[in-house]
Amino acid sequence: MTKSDLERERKQVIAIKKKPDAPVFLFLEGANMEKRFLEKLKHWNISEKDHIYLGASGGGDSQALLLLLLSAQKEIPFQLSLLHVHHGLRNTADRDEAFVCAFAEKHHLSLRIFHGDVANLAKEEGLSIEEAARDFRCALFLEVLEENERNKVFLAHHKQDQAETVLMRMVRGSGIPGLTGMTPIRGRFYRPLLETSKEELLSYLKEKGESFCYDETNDSDFALRNKLRHHIFPYLESINPKVVENLCRLSVNAKEMWALIQEIMEEEKKRGVQDIFGWTFQRRRFLDFSSAKAHAFLHGLLHEKLFKGISREQILFWEELIRRGEGENSHGKMQLYVNRDSYFIGEKCDYPPYEVSLEKKNVEIPFSSLILWVKSSNIEEMRSFPPNEHRIYADKDKLEKFTLRNRRKGDVFSPFGFSGTKKLKDFFIDEKIPYWKRDAIPLLCSGKEILWIPGYRRSDKALVDEETKEIVCVEERR
Repeated sequence: MTKSDLERERKQVIAIKKKPDAPVFLFLEGANMEKRFLEKLKHWNISEKDHIYLGASGGGDSQALLLLLLSAQKEIPFQLSLLHVHHGLRNTADRDEAFVCAFAEKHHLSLRIFHGDVANLAKEEGLSIEEAARDFRCALFLEVLEENERNKVFLAHHKQDQAETVLMRMVRGSGIPGLTGMTPIRGRFYRPLLETSKEELLSYLKEKGESFCYDETNDSDFALRNKLRHHIFPYLESINPKVVENLCRLSVNAKEMWALIQEIMEEEKKRGVQDIFGWTFQRRRFLDFSSAKAHAFLHGLLHEKLFKGISREQILFWEELIRRGEGENSHGKMQLYVNRDSYFIGEKCDYPPYEVSLEKKNVEIPFSSLILWVKSSNIEEMRSFPPNEHRIYADKDKLEKFTLRNRRKGDVFSPFGFSGTKKLKDFFIDEKIPYWKRDAIPLLCSGKEILWIPGYRRSDKALVDEETKEIVCVEERR
């Protein structure tokens, strides 16, 4: 690393200028930084049982994190290995790989190197180079995590990276979840430097006399992040030197707001009814929500399933449909159905026709997590465990071949306790079963006749009486 390279790296940092009413910015000494880092690892319960993999690019940020991990390893003897990704994008990428290899050999560290053609991947997937590179790295790191539950991946994102991420998402129109920025811990990905500035890391490297590689693409404007770093941040900093601190504070505030939104969502989910299709909620309660609470609830529920691509306009439209009391709409893989009394939010599904023979004692019910059990029974069991919507008893001699299927055009049903037959469609309407759910409702048939609609009603066919010799019990179980 030459002196000019170091100077170029320093120019990537947002300078903090002294003003009469501003505190003087003091760099932490290396020992204090190592102490603070060690305390963070202890707070995260990192132990000797953990295997930490560091994403090592050879750049200044990852080299600083590597030195901090080596220092912490003296007190917490965790296993430490390096992961280096060669994206096949830069002429100097071979140099970076050689640098990481030399460091790993010098410090007796295990190193795994991955090569990829990111430019071609970006073209095939219709992604930007930056997006393709990130996805490529993430897929590799996930494979490493899957090898052992004690594996953890450490990444060297710092305070300026966090500020850039927040501003970049603001420019792209992200909502509250986007403004939360990067999280210190997500699954088994760890970012311990999010509260540490680029200047602190460079100062630490200088104190340790440690060299690093410089990525020349940092000087270009090929990516939005670089454009913000080179042009927008210097301008914002000229207005307010604390712009990085303020954007990071905004990230913290957004995290707190998003946590509140999720609390609202979880509380309402407890009041709803969940089935294999999704959630059904009482519309009357929604009508008492303020617009802000309604928005928060729908945003949380949609984000949980879709993660991204949720607009304010879409949420407001769904709120309008629910308050109106009728209508339906789909967004991505999610769907909304509203009637006068309730509304349903769940994933869109197709339910093709099926028919399953019940030759075995049990069979999985298609499109559900339930199993249908068939067994011999007796009158004593029937008295101890009376029939209900999830269990029926039938006279074996009055039964034909059992099949399980979904509805067909022209189906009729003779509900127990009802005189005569009715169209299955009319039964579903009477039971207030939404039309989109009807193709997934299982029908237990005896021959061509519907014997039972599990979870709803049995028919008046094959009833047990005093002349019954053998009893069959059919039960719906989880």
